[in-house]
Amino acid sequence: MRKLYLVRALAFLLLLLLLLGCLQYALTRSIDQQNYNWLANIYKEPAGSLDAVYIGASNVYSTWLPPVAFDRCGITVYNYTNSSQPFESARFLILEAQKRHPDALCIIGLNNLYDGISDLGIHYSTNGFRPSVNKFHMIRRLTGSLYTPLESMQYFVPFLRFHSRWADISPRDLVFSDGDVKGGNVEIKYFFSTIQDMTSSYSYTMEAAEGESPGVLLELLDFCDREQIRPLFVASPQPREWDYVTSLNRDMELIRQRGYDVLDMMGSIEELGLDLRQDFYNSSHTNIHGAIKVTEYLAAWLAERYGFSDKRGDAAYADWQQAFENYVEDIAPYTLDLEYLGLARDFSLPVPALAVSGAPGAAQLSWEPVPGAAGYCVYRKTGDGPWQALASLGPEALLYEDESGAPGEGCTYTLVPFSLSSGEPCYGNFDYTGVPVG
Repeated sequence: MRKLYLVRALAFLLLLLLLLGCLQYALTRSIDQQNYNWLANIYKEPAGSLDAVYIGASNVYSTWLPPVAFDRCGITVYNYTNSSQPFESARFLILEAQKRHPDALCIIGLNNLYDGISDLGIHYSTNGFRPSVNKFHMIRRLTGSLYTPLESMQYFVPFLRFHSRWADISPRDLVFSDGDVKGGNVEIKYFFSTIQDMTSSYSYTMEAAEGESPGVLLELLDFCDREQIRPLFVASPQPREWDYVTSLNRDMELIRQRGYDVLDMMGSIEELGLDLRQDFYNSSHTNIHGAIKVTEYLAAWLAERYGFSDKRGDAAYADWQQAFENYVEDIAPYTLDLEYLGLARDFSLPVPALAVSGAPGAAQLSWEPVPGAAGYCVYRKTGDGPWQALASLGPEALLYEDESGAPGEGCTYTLVPFSLSSGEPCYGNFDYTGVPVG
């Protein structure tokens, strides 16, 4: 009889732990689902299937779109990142990624090198981790200078901090999946919809600041030396202040002197095809349009530099192709097909000056000729739906009438100039927001 009671007690204890685990999962995901998923979902990737992991903060996931990179070059580079990720997290993330992907290249984003450590940044960086000795050391490192051991317990057991968030839990927080997009940015809607002119904010110099590099960078380089890890360090394009650029130049030179690869995209605005008027949502982050351009450039650079194989068409990576199709559904209301399908571009063609009059169902479009344009494509967006191509016109066309829209529905138009290369169109710049009718 006592044995039966013991078995029942153990069964009850296991059931209780399981329920608490599920509740903790839901509570921590309700803080920010995407930040949780960026770390947690890497455990679902088959061992050895990743070409690289990209470690960093928000400037990484706002410039790197894993599904788009796979569609363009067939490479598997996972966003192992989160908002406000402390630079101190990098070595622990490297160790965690190497448990299942020991041959994956570790890409380290440098743009968060000078950021501090925040409370939520620690949670974002640790909640998606599986329990391990590595997680223990990571939490102790991130909290050591900020909290007492007792205060640090909230990061080991997030339930202690977030047990009162019941009202924030949604049914989706109980689902152990996120409609897999392989680390693509889907939740942060202002990344899709916000456009800010950064023309006056951009400055770039090759000048390097004086002084010592941050100790956290030196520690990471020493760690890489000891562990014989050969990461790639990347500076994403940002319209930042002079002091920031010169400090980053100094630190990138140190990294090169230590024998590590560095890719500096801070001064490559034109080479990337970035439009400072439209491709950023603030001084630190590109929006979806800028992110597609950076991803295309970086994916091609990585594939060539490191010889990553093209896995498109490989049945073992069919989930990556599906991830791209899933991602297109998310971004289609904000981008044109020529962007997400990666059609040829000619960034020398400026944005046309488009005027729209009339009413839905009877709209008249007019524009000034764009120098160098071999023709124009007309797109329309109805309400919150996706952009649709309406017509492809010759270079002499400066007017277009659209009578196919539904009367009473809000319509927005944009015009894309294109040039020709070997008879094929190369699409120029266009107004991402578009011009509403009426």
